[in-house]
Amino acid sequence: MHTDVPIIRCMGLNYKDHAREANMDIPKDPVLFIKPRTAINGPWPAKINVPKFVQDGSSDYEAELTFIISKDGRDIKKEDALDYVLGYTCGNDVSARIQQFKNSQVSESKPQYMLRKADQDHSGAFQKVTSLNGLVQVCDTNRSI
Repeated sequence: MHTDVPIIRCMGLNYKDHAREANMDIPKDPVLFIKPRTAINGPWPAKINVPKFVQDGSSDYEAELTFIISKDGRDIKKEDALDYVLGYTCGNDVSARIQQFKNSQVSESKPQYMLRKADQDHSGAFQKVTSLNGLVQVCDTNRSI
């Protein structure tokens, strides 16, 4: 495993031909998602480890151009972007399409905060609140699960 790679950031549907082949619209905004570093395999002829629960014949294999980023950055100007690229390589992005479309959230909703286990009162009850533009939409506990 490549322990020096903290995270793999990906952009979906960025190849127009592949989007058309999959009968999908080309998105107006980038479709971003992440993969864990355990998704990295060695070079050919290394075996691709596909989890058993997705060995259903729906795996899709895509040759990808991979950028290796050399330094941290945020809100980088377009004209400065290549200053953050160390180099390039080829990648093989393997996706389990049935599972992907059944459960896809991509990067839309991720937590802002974490309650440490040590700070929890151990009653087992957690309250969750969802708001939209400051108005509470959902207020519930995990007791309804």
